[in-house]
Amino acid sequence: VMQYTGLQDCNGKDVYEDDLVELEEYGKGKIIFQEGMFQIAPLTGDYWELDNGVTCSAFYPVITEDHKVEVIVNIWEGIS
Repeated sequence: VMQYTGLQDCNGKDVYEDDLVELEEYGKGKIIFQEGMFQIAPLTGDYWELDNGVTCSAFYPVITEDHKVEVIVNIWEGIS
């Protein structure tokens, strides 16, 4: 069963748990449900490294207006 996040990416495509996404500033990640919310887990490593060299927590909050997120692969439907 595909769990809909209630969110859409920058192109208006529905975002589901386990989708692979491109986060404009940080690279590729996977939509997960953890700690009671949808988040983006980095595909490489355990954290996101910011441009200024600072690292943020292992999982980035899923989608905000400040960050361009695009679904690149829906695991149930294939490549977008």
